Amino acid sequence: MTKYQRDQNLCTFKRHTRILKYIIRYSKKHKTPPSHRDIAKHLGVTRNAVVYHIDILKQRDLLTRLDPYARNLQVTEKGIKFLEHGLI
Repeated sequence: MTKYQRDQNLCTFKRHTRILKYIIRYSKKHKTPPSHRDIAKHLGVTRNAVVYHIDILKQRDLLTRLDPYARNLQVTEKGIKFLEHGLI
């Protein structure tokens, strides 16, 4: 693995951690999960970037959708363990 790939992986790891933590905090505060737009605004990225990272988090079973509608994201038990231990 090259230095560039390690840096890329670290950035992705940090972004995923920030997304998961934000979903948990927002959900507790507002009693509903954040929208993609809320997450994008918080992170300072585009909604397309949020969708990309959410898809990765769903593939890794760190995040799930409760239903096919907006504001339906939920961090899974595996996602909580990821935040606690920093492992996938």
